[in-house]
Amino acid sequence: MVLLIAYSIALIYLYIKNQLVGSVVAMHFLMVLLITIIVPTSGQRSENQWHLYSEKLYSMPWYTWNTKNCNTLLLMMAKSKNDIIWSIINKTAINYDLLVGIWKIFYFFINALLKSKKFF
Repeated sequence: MVLLIAYSIALIYLYIKNQLVGSVVAMHFLMVLLITIIVPTSGQRSENQWHLYSEKLYSMPWYTWNTKNCNTLLLMMAKSKNDIIWSIINKTAINYDLLVGIWKIFYFFINALLKSKKFF
């Protein structure tokens, strides 16, 4: 994700220096936008489904089952206690919070580049 942001900033810089055509920059930004939306959304959906799975295990009527099935359920509950989270560098979870953070950084750099356009 950090590489995508750096790539986008480099494209903006080249566009400001009049070394790139606007349509090329727009196409690359569309690609970056789609990647930074699809990946965190998939991670968030995975977290949500794992949480629903854990809740379903805890709401099952285990008290009507035989001992073998109860033991299997207890084993499944113990294994599903910790959510499965997609993570990247330093165990940063790939979810909506990451998406918001990426776009805040991206917005900051674009504004900084556009404000300093007169210095290029």
